[in-house]
Parts: sequence; structure tokens; C-alpha cells
Amino acid sequence: MKNSFLKRKTHRSPKDFHEYLNLLEDLITIIQKEEISPFMDQAHELSPDPKDVVYLALALALDSHIWSNDKQLKNSQKQIMVYSTSDLVELLPLLK
Repeated sequence: MKNSFLKRKTHRSPKDFHEYLNLLEDLITIIQKEEISPFMDQAHELSPDPKDVVYLALALALDSHIWSNDKQLKNSQKQIMVYSTSDLVELLPLLK
């Protein structure tokens, strides 16, 4: 069962684990590869690191921003806004 690995990692009881999993399923949206595929070439051009390409493609597909403390990612391109944790603390008064 694919959830058994996650259950072991969380060290939760079966009941708590399933409540936790249900909460995550409510909060997380799965984006299919086909939705970001059209943006992969552009993301490759923007990305300073091959490991970041998929995140850039997703941001392009969703017309979204990225939360990352990776300064190279933030400074090497200007098309996608990259917010660091300190940027978000400054921007969001609830975090202060």
C-alpha cells in the first residue's frame, strides 16, 4: 500500500494518519504533467538549475509566483516573481 510508507514516516496512529491524509488531500491540488508540458522549454531557458525547471514550468502554467530562498533562482530571471521567506514576512502582516 502506497500510504504505508507515509504512515511510517509520520509516526501517527492509523486514525490520526487518515485524518491527516484527508486534510492534505483537501489542501493539495495535483497538477497533471500535461498541464505544464507546454511550459517546459521556456522554464528550461529561465532556470539556473535543472532541478528547478518543473517549478518554473508550474508557475508559468498557473501564472503564479514561487516561494523559495534560492537567491540564484530569484536573481537569474525576471519573468516569475520569487519570494523568499523574509519577503513574505514583510509582505504579510499576519506573519509579523
